[in-house]
Amino acid sequence: MEYRNDTLKTIHERFSCRSFLSEKIRSDDLAAILQAGLKSPSSENRQFWRIIAVEDQALLDEIEQESLLNFSRYIGRPSQDSTIFYKAPCVIFIPVCSGRVISADLDCGIVAQTICLAASSLQIGNVIVGMSKFAFDGNKKEYFSRKLRFPEGFEYGISIAIGYPKSFRAQHKSDPDKAWTI
Repeated sequence: MEYRNDTLKTIHERFSCRSFLSEKIRSDDLAAILQAGLKSPSSENRQFWRIIAVEDQALLDEIEQESLLNFSRYIGRPSQDSTIFYKAPCVIFIPVCSGRVISADLDCGIVAQTICLAASSLQIGNVIVGMSKFAFDGNKKEYFSRKLRFPEGFEYGISIAIGYPKSFRAQHKSDPDKAWTI
C-alpha cells in the first residue's frame, strides 16, 4: 500500500508488539522517543504527566509479578509463564497528577499514543500495558511510586513496553463503518 507521507505510513503499520529481543534500546533512539513524548499536547499545556523510562530488569520483574499477583484476585491464579511486559528491555511509565485534574487521563493517553508512534517510526516495537496498574493498586503502591520516583501528588497512569521486535506482524484490521463524516 502506498501512503501519502511517513506519518500515515507509521500509523498504518504500527502493531502491538508482544515479543521483544533482549537487546537494549540505543540511547539516541530512547532519547528521541522520550523527546517526542514531551512534545505531546496537553490541556492548556499544563502537562500533568511525567515520562519515566525503566530499563532495570529486576525492578520490571518485581512490578510484573506484583501486577500479576494483584490481578489474580480478579481472574484466578495466572499461569507460570504469564507476562505483561513480554520481556521488553524497557518500559515507559506515565504517571499523572492525581486529584481533581479533569484532563490528566486524556492527556496521558495522548502522551502514550505519541510515544508509540515515535517508537514505531524508529522500528521499535511497543505495546500499551494497562495491567501494570495492578502493581499500584496493592500494598506496594507507595513502594513502586518511590522506586519510579513519581513526583508528589502523582499516580500511575499507563505504561508502554518498548524494544526491538523479534518479529513483525500486520496491524489489526480496522472497521471503516466506525468512522464517518456528516
